[in-house]
Amino acid sequence: MSKRTAGLLIAGAGAVVLVVALVADAIGLSGSGSEGFGTRQMIGTIAGAVVAAAGLAYAYLGRDG
Repeated sequence: MSKRTAGLLIAGAGAVVLVVALVADAIGLSGSGSEGFGTRQMIGTIAGAVVAAAGLAYAYLGRDG
């Protein structure tokens, strides 16, 4: 597997976490009685964004090898 492919897979996983965290309320993952953007959603959003950015950086920046 090439460095670019691995980075894009990591970025894709981060994007999935990001999207799931953002739409957790709409798809019923937040549980009953919870309204609004919660702490776990915030953590998931930030973690997903960081992983996606790190994957893209790994794929496109730095030396090949």
